[in-house]
Amino acid sequence: MVKKKFILIFLGWLITLGFVGCMATNAPVSGFIYNESKGPVAATGPTIYAKVGKANCYVVSLLPILGIVKNFPPIPSIGWGKCTVQEAKADGAISKVSIVDSESMEIFGIYGRYTLVVYGE
Repeated sequence: MVKKKFILIFLGWLITLGFVGCMATNAPVSGFIYNESKGPVAATGPTIYAKVGKANCYVVSLLPILGIVKNFPPIPSIGWGKCTVQEAKADGAISKVSIVDSESMEIFGIYGRYTLVVYGE
C-alpha cells in the first residue's frame, strides 16, 4: 500500500514537472496553461502616432515535452526571430518612435511568442 502511494505521489510530481516550462516570455504576468499579455516598454514622445510596426521572436521548449530523463542532453529550448526596435521600425516604415510596447503569448511553457510593437511617424 505504501509503495502504491509513493508511486502515485511520484507520478503526480513528474507530471507537474512536465508542465513547468523552462522558457518564459517577457510578460508582466504569467499563466500556467495559457498567458497572453501586453505591457509598456517605453514612451519617448507624444502619444499621437500614424504608423505601427511589429517585430516577433518565437521560442519552443522541448523539456516539458520530453519530461525528466536521466542523462538527457541539455536542449531545453529553441528560439528564433529578431524583435528589435530597428526591425519594428522597418516593418512599419517608422522614422520617429513615440511609444514602444510589448506583447507576449505562452502556451504550457512549450511555445512562446514575444512581439515588440513600435508606434510613431
